[in-house]
Amino acid sequence: MKDNTIYNRPDNQVLVKSIDGKLYIVCHKEEQMQNVVERMSTDSCKLVEYEEWDGQFLMTFEIDDDGKIIYD
Repeated sequence: MKDNTIYNRPDNQVLVKSIDGKLYIVCHKEEQMQNVVERMSTDSCKLVEYEEWDGQFLMTFEIDDDGKIIYD
């Protein structure tokens, strides 16, 4: 993942942005959150914060020092 990059396309169901070794993922529905957590949680990527505001859900993931995300 590139630092300080927004990873969004018009058809994306969640919004993703990377800043300083962290990924910020915004889900529009509570049902999306579990799927995102299952996909993103690896040995090198961990959920570190969760926040709800205005009916949306912001999750913050921290990436290991190598900056690599390994998908199962």
